[in-house]
Amino acid sequence: MDRIKNLNHYQKALLLIMLVMTLIFAPIYHKTVSKVGYEYNDVILMQSVENGNTVYSGKIKGEWIAWFVAVLVCIFNGVSILYADELFRWNLAFQIRNVDKAEPSDWEIAGRYIGWTLVTVMALVIFIMGLQ
Repeated sequence: MDRIKNLNHYQKALLLIMLVMTLIFAPIYHKTVSKVGYEYNDVILMQSVENGNTVYSGKIKGEWIAWFVAVLVCIFNGVSILYADELFRWNLAFQIRNVDKAEPSDWEIAGRYIGWTLVTVMALVIFIMGLQ
């Protein structure tokens, strides 16, 4: 809990956004994937009645695997946010001595924030693409 309290507002916001995305897309995926339709030419068509006529239309391409992949991306990003300094020092341990005294540069910190933001956007894209 202290680890989360020590994060700045941007890091907390990214963690919250990823959690909300996961929770919002779970019922959307459930509703999309559980629809019943008819398969025709590798497409699932939905049946509806319009003006007394039966119409088959639409496309359902929702897949649970995309939701799980996006959740794994969110978990990976969350671990990266929560343990940024530890991961930085662990990577340096293979290159230098006295890793405990090493401090990240401004470029390193900027790269972290850019990476965290891009991975969050990537998770959102995976969530959305999995519904198609």
